[in-house]
Amino acid sequence: MKSSKNKLTFDFEDGKGPVAAKRHRNPDGSEGGWVADTARVEPTCYIGPNARVFGYARMYGYAWVYENARVYEDACVYENARVYGNALVYGNTKIAFDVKINKGYHKDLIIINETSSIIWNINK
Repeated sequence: MKSSKNKLTFDFEDGKGPVAAKRHRNPDGSEGGWVADTARVEPTCYIGPNARVFGYARMYGYAWVYENARVYEDACVYENARVYGNALVYGNTKIAFDVKINKGYHKDLIIINETSSIIWNINK
């Protein structure tokens, strides 16, 4: 994390260098993980302290991203979906309802079944 002219930056290690970002404040008041200013995360969402949301990713509803998970590019996680472990959710992936993703690479998927769980998927 760097600070220049009262603007925080963070390097998401995606090859783009430090970008404007801030830590998310979780609904319970705890400090969450880093969120790029270009990403959109509703205040009802939970971002774990080691999780990252960047690019133009979006999170709505009561979605959670935690542990070492990353949500980026144009991915969207919403409703009660959970992304955790070492999962990478990116591209145009849409994760919704009670879907749980806990590891692997997930690009350009649409998973909206209310009870799906993805344990491992490699889709680069």
